[in-house]
Amino acid sequence: MEKRISEIVASLHEVGEGETVSFGEILAVLGRRAHGAAMLVFALPCWLPMPPGIPTACGAAILLISLQLLAGRETLWLPRRLRDRRLPRAALARIAERIGPTVSRAERFFRPRLPGIAEGPVGQAITGVLGAVLGLTMILPIPFVGNIPPAIAASFLAIGLIERDGVALLVALALAFLAAALVALLWWGVVNGLN
Repeated sequence: MEKRISEIVASLHEVGEGETVSFGEILAVLGRRAHGAAMLVFALPCWLPMPPGIPTACGAAILLISLQLLAGRETLWLPRRLRDRRLPRAALARIAERIGPTVSRAERFFRPRLPGIAEGPVGQAITGVLGAVLGLTMILPIPFVGNIPPAIAASFLAIGLIERDGVALLVALALAFLAAALVALLWWGVVNGLN
């Protein structure tokens, strides 16, 4: 039986040994949960402030996952450099502590629905394009709020993929628009503040 989303979140910091955990170790535990679970793994760390380089690596991974969705690739591939990137175990534990209870409560609302959006080639294309845009956004340096807004949108996108829930995908789309507007507004403020 496949793990629920809350179980994935709760177990992230328990993988491997030592003070850090690699993305490769986490993905190995997920097995064939493939694109949705992997996207969630890379989106969740960016809900909290992370050391430099981690948000960029997470965004690059989400971009690669999304491009593989667009290509219709069933097995997930990530380059060694991304798989070897390590996260502090304490940060993963904080994610589980802060986000886990909310995910657990929200889980009862996620279920397969709106198959025209959540499944099939059209849904897969929409999901892939949206994920690629969010991944690219997360790679960029974002002032003040960091990569948190696009990471939240990417998390809902991942949940929609895992649960085949078209409503979650629509929420991800709305959050992506909000994140894009916020990022544009922040950059506008920074550019005008420098002039």
